[in-house]
Amino acid sequence: MSNGGSILGFINTLDDIISICDENTVVIPGHGGLNNVQGVIAFRDGLNHYYEMTLEGYKKGLSVEEISESIDIPLGETSGFGDPITVKANFIRSILLENNILL
Repeated sequence: MSNGGSILGFINTLDDIISICDENTVVIPGHGGLNNVQGVIAFRDGLNHYYEMTLEGYKKGLSVEEISESIDIPLGETSGFGDPITVKANFIRSILLENNILL
């Protein structure tokens, strides 16, 4: 990520947030609308899925576009990050870069 963070760091932070929430917690994210712990869990699980599918796709020799087509979870529509296609490509590129895979 351009600010020095990583997708794994993002996932770990979501784990921390989940650990301090209960079923009555209202989550106010930096992107998107109000949410609850189930929404945070779903987003974290989606990021984990992106991470796994990206590395699997890279090992198979797929391009960013082909990896993107293989991932069926549209994080952008529910996260407030913007256009789902752009969000997907940006997350994939970030995952590859944090694993020292140059594009």
